[in-house]
Amino acid sequence: MQRRHFMAAAGAGMAGALTSSTFGAQAESKPHSSGKQAMRECADECYDCAEECDACANHCLELVIKGKQDHKKTLQSCVDCADICRAAGAASARSGPHAALICKACADVCEACATACEKHSDDEMMVECAKACRECAKECKQMVAHAAHA
Repeated sequence: MQRRHFMAAAGAGMAGALTSSTFGAQAESKPHSSGKQAMRECADECYDCAEECDACANHCLELVIKGKQDHKKTLQSCVDCADICRAAGAASARSGPHAALICKACADVCEACATACEKHSDDEMMVECAKACRECAKECKQMVAHAAHA
């Protein structure tokens, strides 16, 4: 069982490396159009948000373990948000045919996650997560708008 997980991770890593080098070569050889730039900025913001949501989910888990059950919903929200942000980041980075659709969903999830985290405004980690989610939602919406005009 562990070998299968290792092989899947190794395969995903190799595919990611191949994709990154391919897109990197394209980026160096061609100037970005506004749509491609929007895709890259969206991807960067999505990956940043996923990282922030993962950290916040861990923070919420620690709080739930300490008995603060009101962080259970934000824990779940942050996990879902991190997952969709990674998917949106990948789709945007490769200018995938469904990137706009995925990013629209990502913006909605990020806004919901930000709203959940903002309920804990006395917690610095939650405030930072909400901020990252709002920024990601903004970039996703901008990318979707560019894609609609492409």
